[in-house]
Amino acid sequence: MTNRKVIGTWVDPPSGWRYGFPRIKECNTPTSEWLIENGYPEKEVSFACENCRSWIAYEGDADD
Repeated sequence: MTNRKVIGTWVDPPSGWRYGFPRIKECNTPTSEWLIENGYPEKEVSFACENCRSWIAYEGDADD
């Protein structure tokens, strides 16, 4: 168990490396909208939402 503060969720859609993923999602925006806002191709969002990897992001994690 960790005492680090949770700041969001890492999101890694399929082929996300092409568009700068994984990235930390810190908001309550629906994932489909957030992916598009962050440069993921709109035509691939439905597939990405069903096949996306995600894990907890803690304070101090690098998102670059």
